[in-house]
Amino acid sequence: MIKISKKQIGYSFLTILGVLCFVYICSISRSQLSQQGAKRFSGDGQHYAQISSFFTQDSTINESNINNYRSSVQKSLEEASLKSKYANARLWVDCYSGKAKVKVIKGKTTEDVTMIGVGGDFFLFHPMTMLEGYYFSSNDVMKDRILIDKEVAWQLFGSTDVVGMNVQVGSKTCVVAGVFELSEDKATKNAVGKTPMIFAPFEMLSEGTGSGTAGSGATSAGTADGGTSNGGNSNSAPIRCYEILLPNPVSGFAKQIILKNVAGVDLTSTTSSEIDLDALKVEILENTNRFSFVRLLETMKSVGTRSMHTKPMEYPYWENVARAKEDLAIIFLRLMILIFLFPAIAIVGWGWRRFKQRKWTLKRLKRVIEEKAEAKKKKKWEEMKYEKEKSIN
Repeated sequence: MIKISKKQIGYSFLTILGVLCFVYICSISRSQLSQQGAKRFSGDGQHYAQISSFFTQDSTINESNINNYRSSVQKSLEEASLKSKYANARLWVDCYSGKAKVKVIKGKTTEDVTMIGVGGDFFLFHPMTMLEGYYFSSNDVMKDRILIDKEVAWQLFGSTDVVGMNVQVGSKTCVVAGVFELSEDKATKNAVGKTPMIFAPFEMLSEGTGSGTAGSGATSAGTADGGTSNGGNSNSAPIRCYEILLPNPVSGFAKQIILKNVAGVDLTSTTSSEIDLDALKVEILENTNRFSFVRLLETMKSVGTRSMHTKPMEYPYWENVARAKEDLAIIFLRLMILIFLFPAIAIVGWGWRRFKQRKWTLKRLKRVIEEKAEAKKKKKWEEMKYEKEKSIN
């Protein structure tokens, strides 16, 4: 019968606990679909980066600025001689969003909701769990299709089977394209709040469909720091988040492009230490491999300060969820490091004790090595002597 000591049981338990921490961190990473755009888009063999730009509440970024960003990004990629391997395939994609508080009306029933106005390929970045229906597209002509969450569907219709039904959003009649369901985990519930949510084309924010909280009276801005662009609409709603998937042939390439073309920071002529980040009206974040162990270790260093807001900025709910999940993953990463540190310390301690109890010294070891080397030389010399005598005879 094999005897198992208490130490072996303890080490086995710690190992299992450490593996469970590792699995849980991996499960957190897999659950954050909004942070995995680069992985989903890397089908042509190129490395991609997902970059998010969050604008402050006093910035006035609108769709005119997005068009300027797109032109500048495309020019930068052409200058770098980057192109897709497939004919007629897009090399990069982007999306943008803002939000407002609105009322959704069906008959005599009114529901206060948060409307997320989206443009570009938003649902490529943020795949939703659809209970009924389908996504709307930025290519739609009418711009009147919306997604509603299941709570809104039940409050207005008493069912989720409502695709094709009409509702009133502010002053606009809209068609329900689909019904979605958000995750039921605590982080998502805290980030979203108690107000239900709908997704609508960004044009509905610009048309003043919201209650005015979307940023009425915003003026056009050419860059994130408030410069002026041509052709801006003085009544357009401000964009709070701009996201992009770009080729990233070398680490940091994509982020440099966004820093230059969105934040107006050219790292080729300045260093990151010379940038006054607090003066910028935008925060640039690279989401790629956000939940990898290397990135989590880097984020761990700033846990004490990264939650401090030094700008008038409100993150979208998916970013708040990601940050909450990051904090949770860091807790388990620390626990995993401590768990595996105990066996490592024990192994080092065992090795030190064996070293202290050794019956050999460095001098003796040196002498043994020299004796073996001498014996090998002697044996070789005797073999050569034997072969020589044999050839003479």
